[in-house]
Amino acid sequence: MPPQVVHFVGRSNSGKTTLITRLIPLFKQKQLRVGSLKQTHHQVEFDQKNKDSWKHRYAGSEQVLLLSETKLALHAERPKDYSLADLIEKWFDQFDIVIVEGFKNEKGLNIEVCSTDAQESPLYQNPKYNISAIISDDNHASNIPQFKRDDIESIFSWITKKSNL
Repeated sequence: MPPQVVHFVGRSNSGKTTLITRLIPLFKQKQLRVGSLKQTHHQVEFDQKNKDSWKHRYAGSEQVLLLSETKLALHAERPKDYSLADLIEKWFDQFDIVIVEGFKNEKGLNIEVCSTDAQESPLYQNPKYNISAIISDDNHASNIPQFKRDDIESIFSWITKKSNL
């Protein structure tokens, strides 16, 4: 059975990561295998220049798996044609739930984290984002379910019910 996927979307600095890191322990308490996928629009280098694994990649290896006694890191180029579903199927198929930060254009259980001081309009106002719930300390004129950002237990309960977890 594929994992349940929950997207947390919102404007930059709205509190998505803080909320996610408060929810993950609740999923773990429920004995669920949790995976996370974070999208960034910044160019990030995952390896250190002139280290051995870096030398492997820049010599032409398409993929390098770096192993230590307790951790592993896979360094590879992301194929441009990989969709979110492809990434989840390839890397997260053994998990119960995948928490996705970003990918606001994807369909699914999209939860928007709204910031009080955001300069841009909330995403839920645009139907193309298919927002399922709003997390905010403000009240929004919408029929979409809304939760205060500190009401972690209610947010968790709503997600588990919507995801059948």
